[in-house]
Amino acid sequence: MEVLPRDWRDEVIYQLVTDRFANGDESIDQQSTSACPICSLGGDWRGLRERLDYLQGLGITAVWISPVVENAPSPLGSDGYHGYWPWALDRANPRFGDEAELMALVEACHARGIKIIADVVVNHLGPVGYYDLNGNGLLDNPADAAAVGNELAPPYDNNGVLRTDGTAPARFIYFAGLAAKISPLLFAGAQSFSRRGTLQNYDDPDQALFGDFKGGLRDLDTSQVAVRQAIIEATVGWLRRIPFDGFRFDAAKHVHRALWEELLTAVRAQAPQVGNTDDGFLEFAEVFDGRPEALAAYTAPGLFDGMLDFATKFQAFDDVFKYGQAPARIPALRTALAAAFQDPPQAGGIRATPGAALLRFIDNHDVPRFLHENPDPLALQVALAYLLLGDGIPVLYYGTEQGFTGGIDPDNREPLWASGYDTTYPLYTYIASLTSLRKQHAALRRGDLRILWASEHTTNETDAGILAFERTLGSERLLVVLNTRPQPSITRYQGETMQVGFAPGAQLIDLLS
Repeated sequence: MEVLPRDWRDEVIYQLVTDRFANGDESIDQQSTSACPICSLGGDWRGLRERLDYLQGLGITAVWISPVVENAPSPLGSDGYHGYWPWALDRANPRFGDEAELMALVEACHARGIKIIADVVVNHLGPVGYYDLNGNGLLDNPADAAAVGNELAPPYDNNGVLRTDGTAPARFIYFAGLAAKISPLLFAGAQSFSRRGTLQNYDDPDQALFGDFKGGLRDLDTSQVAVRQAIIEATVGWLRRIPFDGFRFDAAKHVHRALWEELLTAVRAQAPQVGNTDDGFLEFAEVFDGRPEALAAYTAPGLFDGMLDFATKFQAFDDVFKYGQAPARIPALRTALAAAFQDPPQAGGIRATPGAALLRFIDNHDVPRFLHENPDPLALQVALAYLLLGDGIPVLYYGTEQGFTGGIDPDNREPLWASGYDTTYPLYTYIASLTSLRKQHAALRRGDLRILWASEHTTNETDAGILAFERTLGSERLLVVLNTRPQPSITRYQGETMQVGFAPGAQLIDLLS
């Protein structure tokens, strides 16, 4: 059998919230209480390093970890346990460990052939300060988001200048002692922030680029050259010190395109110097939008290698597999994706085209879990089969393999240790069987995908719920047939028979069973 060079399409990525995966060093815990679901529970890099056997048993080949930088606390009593409230873009998060511990994790992953991806936040800093709307020098109404005088998260001002009494611009004041902890030093000056208040309309282009996120997250003004340069230096600095294999970038639509063009180019220039040369350094991003064309806009030449595929999340994994709509939705979706993603691979990036490098997922940290909205584990198993036997780069969210059922944030960020890391749990063993099959057959990783049957029916018709497709690569051909309904079904309807690509008389073998 031909040995193919490693490719990002070969990977099975496991996304985890570092604070919730495993607690390996209790001496660095700053707060550890299940009574506070929006506070740190103690997970860290050492804990992840000590649980790599668990991931390998599941068939994981790449791990996507939370942002690694130091995070700000909140004046409302929560903290940045998740990593998305940075205040020092160039310092390791002490809640997770120091840089030596991070390096030990990366080296341990690489020793096992596991790639490691770091999440990166460049759009904003955490809640480092407030708007003094009334000039009294105090933070007023921080807990009442609807209050006219809320100074932690006042509504977005379309004029671009928040005002106190209609005449004087509001002052931006750092919380006591925080300015000295912010890094790069440039961001200790209020002029680095957009200072226009909190996003109200995510579809308004100006608000999307200049608005703060809810909770007092301060928008960095990436239209400024100096701000972009500081972000680039901090981000590339991590790659000089730690040999990551990829970066996932948060909130891409809220960052000026000039930063992406400059930052992604700088990262691609640095990556070969730390050994990320064989299959390229993966740069992908989040745009929380289900329209294929909206996602594809960020994979134009010079931008991202691939995108998190929210279109397939919403229209296939949710609409069809979770809610029971007709599988016929999927061919139409795939046609739209193919039309939108037509750019070649990025120069200096990974081998795959952006259309082939779509990162597909069922659950993540921002949406309710599949089993929260459809408690049938069989329905989840069928969705997992499409995820791991279909095309694209599959991303598993931690806890899916243990049947977690959490709802919206923070309920979908449960501590994994509550499961006891059960490697005999049915979903764990089922996922392991799918990843094993995927590993054995290159056609399931890189082959063409041709849909043979996608039923328009969902109720009592004999083909209701059926989705069938072939994966082919060279002489290898595999047929995958899924039933998206809980009831048995067959692939014949009104005398029509599914036409497959196998030669007449070919004997099919049930590989999964």
